[in-house]
Amino acid sequence: MTLLEVVIATAILAILSIYTAESVQNAVKSKVKVEREVDRVTGVRDVLRIMERDINMAFHYRDINIDLYNLAEKERIDRLNKGTDTTKKDENKKPDEEKTEEEKKKEEEEKKKAEEKANQPKEPAKEFKPKEQKILTHFIGQEDELNFTTLNNSRIRADDKSSDQAEVGYFLKDCRSRFNKKKKSKCLWRRVDPIIDDDVTKGGTETVLLEHVQRFELRYLGPGKEEEWIKQWKTDKGGDANSQGKFPYAVEITLEYHNKEVETEKPVGMTLVASLRFPNNRKPEDTDEKGKAKPSPTPFGTNN
Repeated sequence: MTLLEVVIATAILAILSIYTAESVQNAVKSKVKVEREVDRVTGVRDVLRIMERDINMAFHYRDINIDLYNLAEKERIDRLNKGTDTTKKDENKKPDEEKTEEEKKKEEEEKKKAEEKANQPKEPAKEFKPKEQKILTHFIGQEDELNFTTLNNSRIRADDKSSDQAEVGYFLKDCRSRFNKKKKSKCLWRRVDPIIDDDVTKGGTETVLLEHVQRFELRYLGPGKEEEWIKQWKTDKGGDANSQGKFPYAVEITLEYHNKEVETEKPVGMTLVASLRFPNNRKPEDTDEKGKAKPSPTPFGTNN
């Protein structure tokens, strides 16, 4: 083999090595790019799954015992106002010819007492005032914030005294970057309070779910609004007649992530509809004209 052949072979080998190195380098860059894209998409999807699970397990409590009490009390007062005799009749009553003199005298005395009672002036009719229960479970939703009660509380420690009930909230607020504390961005926060109190919008521990959030929108679908999504749902006194005391059927969540500090990154946006498995709302016939609950003859069958 001549020197020229050696030089040519070396040159060819060098060219092949360069092309191979470039191919490997491009493959590594593509892999890193794909992994970043997957991480961003997965991050958004994981946040939506957390929200979906909380909404699926939304907790709306109604006291069946109070419903039964109101039903019995209303029936009792109605009978008193109508003057009906609630005592049972004796089905085994003897005919007059079989009665003794003592039984006849006793029956006559009872008749006289009944007539005297009927002739007495009647008391004014009593007004039924239903017993109201204290409501602690609420669903307070706005266009970019959501607070409600759920049964999705996780107990991490075996000796944890908390139950599966909790207050949960989602909202936007600035936070510092995990990798550079000097930089801030708009973040999606999750708040959890294992103790349900009078205010479901405050208290508990706040945790960052996602940084660089460019868009976070919520819409609601529920009783009286089955045909259109609305931007607000409040079960407390701040809500309208359709939402007071009623949980929605579903929540539409729109979430968009975009880190503008990285020029090559594109925004990642997703929309998910999370349904409530058990809204536990009263049926329309179980509410009065003012939208307040009235006693239901079938309290165990009111789980709209």
